[in-house]
Amino acid sequence: MNHVMKGSKRDAEILESIELCGAMDTQQIAALHFRFKSGLRKCQERLQSLHERKLIKRARLSMDSPYVYFYTRPALPRHTLAISWIYVWLAKQKRIQSWELEQLEEFGILRCDALCSIRNEMTQETLWCCVEFESSANKSKFDKVEKYTKLYEKHGIKGSPLMQRLDGADRFPRVILVADNAKRGLKMREVVQAAHSPVKFEIHLLSEIVKEASTCTQ
Repeated sequence: MNHVMKGSKRDAEILESIELCGAMDTQQIAALHFRFKSGLRKCQERLQSLHERKLIKRARLSMDSPYVYFYTRPALPRHTLAISWIYVWLAKQKRIQSWELEQLEEFGILRCDALCSIRNEMTQETLWCCVEFESSANKSKFDKVEKYTKLYEKHGIKGSPLMQRLDGADRFPRVILVADNAKRGLKMREVVQAAHSPVKFEIHLLSEIVKEASTCTQ
């Protein structure tokens, strides 16, 4: 494959990632698609080209922040970018088969920020995860543990409408909870521990996810 073909393939992958996530900034795209020394500079060049060719739109959230790239400007850009960091983090360590934003609302209990399926290369098993980002700016009650437990109790058995929606999965999805600061993360952990829910939750800080996902982008 020559350099032109490699560039075209990478451009297509960049556009696909932006479409999947709704919006991504320069740092995220570099972390995902330019994992080599000077990758950030090369990423900026490719994104500039894609923007000049009017294939994507862009904007800044502030004068000192990187460009955010999108097809349609998201209503909640900071929330969308947080979810995009989780996508990059998962994609760099696992084989993501599918990634869908704002799913499972049809079951009348909740709407997850993202639903993803991951391929386990060792067992060839497909694992499902629900992704939730919790911002400290959100002053409403943290009720995700309660809602996922309710969803499990209603649809957690094999063959249920939910499991059929998940391509006939045998197990209820794992729930990845991500907090924007340590205080919020601690509160979430306390709620999970007190609930004794049959649902498997894992809790992370967004800052840690960004740090892990941002390797090899200098």
